[in-house]
Amino acid sequence: MRVGHAIYEVGYFSVSIISRTANCLLFGGSMHQTLSARVFVEAQIHGKPAWQRRMKLIDRAWRVLSLGAGSRGHCEDAWASEVSRAERTLELAGGTE
Repeated sequence: MRVGHAIYEVGYFSVSIISRTANCLLFGGSMHQTLSARVFVEAQIHGKPAWQRRMKLIDRAWRVLSLGAGSRGHCEDAWASEVSRAERTLELAGGTE
């Protein structure tokens, strides 16, 4: 089981690095944010139509690649995961009450 988990972690972080690099180099975003999370922010929070189309495309592709096991809102899930990770980091650093 440990080997399987290690393979999952390496795969997850490899894809995450590619996503963060794409966000930075192709869209001028931050290396601290995956492309999926950025797409959610631009589409849902800022309401930008081009980003809304990108979100639909990424969510649809994620469902296909995960053989239907993926959630219907991959971009929103990615954003929520990054927010949660940032909150945990702040709590560990003593930055939130």
